[in-house]
Amino acid sequence: MTLTRPVKIAILLFLIPTLIFSLAIPILINPLTRYVLESKLDTVNLYLANRAQSLNDMILDQVAQINYECQASDMSLIRDSKYYNRFIRMIAVVNKDGRSCSTVGFPLQLSDELKAYDLSSGFYMSTTPALFNTEKELLIYYQKEGNRIFWILDSSWQEEILKGDCINCFLLNFHYLSPSLNGLRMSRGNKEIAYQDHITTISYTIKEFDIQETLSAGKEFNQYLYYQLIYWGYPIALAIGILLSIFYLKFRNYKNSIQGLILKGIKDKQFIPYYQAILDSREERVVGYEILVRWCKGKEMVPPNEFVGPAETSGLIIQITNQIIRKVIDDLEQFDVQQWVSINIVPAHIESGGLAETLEELNWPTTKQIHFEITERTPFINIENAGRALSHLMAKGYKFKIDDFGTGYGGYSYIQNLGISCIKIDKMFIDTIGTDDLKIKVLNSIILSAQEANIEIIAEGVERGDQVDYLATRAVYLIQGFIYSKPSPIEHILEN
Repeated sequence: MTLTRPVKIAILLFLIPTLIFSLAIPILINPLTRYVLESKLDTVNLYLANRAQSLNDMILDQVAQINYECQASDMSLIRDSKYYNRFIRMIAVVNKDGRSCSTVGFPLQLSDELKAYDLSSGFYMSTTPALFNTEKELLIYYQKEGNRIFWILDSSWQEEILKGDCINCFLLNFHYLSPSLNGLRMSRGNKEIAYQDHITTISYTIKEFDIQETLSAGKEFNQYLYYQLIYWGYPIALAIGILLSIFYLKFRNYKNSIQGLILKGIKDKQFIPYYQAILDSREERVVGYEILVRWCKGKEMVPPNEFVGPAETSGLIIQITNQIIRKVIDDLEQFDVQQWVSINIVPAHIESGGLAETLEELNWPTTKQIHFEITERTPFINIENAGRALSHLMAKGYKFKIDDFGTGYGGYSYIQNLGISCIKIDKMFIDTIGTDDLKIKVLNSIILSAQEANIEIIAEGVERGDQVDYLATRAVYLIQGFIYSKPSPIEHILEN
């Protein structure tokens, strides 16, 4: 079975997101790892800030009240529930006589390291000994005249932050930079990561606490992240591929259906000319009309923006224009011979020779009354060929204008190379009159340049009297717009 081109494109669109994602996985690993590390380190820093704020007042309050006697008052103080919080694991007192008590009810046995200290009064920091291959825990203590009170800080929070959904994936190191701590270091997590290759590490120094934090992710996290990307990424990529394919097929079907309807409309002669008057504002006299194509599909009038674009893209606009030319020629018999009509034409219609063929077939009708407006939505492919085609038609007496001047392709190059003698200024520029829009300068420049080149000017989309007055002060008198006339079928034009 041979696949059609649209099906092949749909399959390709379906596969592209998956292919791109597959290629992107190795690239995504490192930035995503850094993002996770930064997020975890932010959580650590937030915890440390909250802990410092909570412990500061509590510790100072207890230091101010402790008697270092391990009697009822001291026990009541250290076991007071108002001092209980998630940051403290244990509080203990050891006086200068060796008497000890704690919140767990047992005396505190000091390590040889702590017994050896002979320090002056004040606050100090150390760790519990790492006995039997256990983790050290951070402790704060206050010493006064040989008496000490200890606060052993809870460290379970570190494991909770590090584990999450990925076990043994991180290593967190704390390096206390204060000289009084003799380079104290603590670590949590998978210590084997320190000896692995290709690890990702970020560091952060908290100047307020003199702590340097280093968080690392090893191969375990890379594997975890890789499988997570596959688990979540491929379904998303496949879903995007499905949506792209569906969108493409629907868009193509819609486009094809529009083209099919346009073809039927051409066959049934559903495209008709509407006339919009162009007046000389000095006398408010009709000098001509622009022909605007309308699609009368049964009892429905299809808006131009729904069919003009597809008709131009597909080339069907040429067939529509040929029908309009024939209809307008019939209508001209009912107009004043001094009035002309202006028909929109795409560059391809001229370059292909199709316009000349149609006019020749009609025996070069009413050359003085038929003008053509070259639309700028698509360019001429070969400007030299276009110039020859236009010269041939101009020699027959037909006049050509540039429609919507300044909004599309060509512009001044058409005037210079094609011998165009009239331009129509687009409504976009007319709307700037009476405003502070910078495009008003473009409007003035277009008018001045055209007048210096002896180019006739028609202003499109004029809706207000002040616009007419402004244009008149600049010697622009040919006006087209709702201020004078809306596009109407021939019957309404003749009635009025």
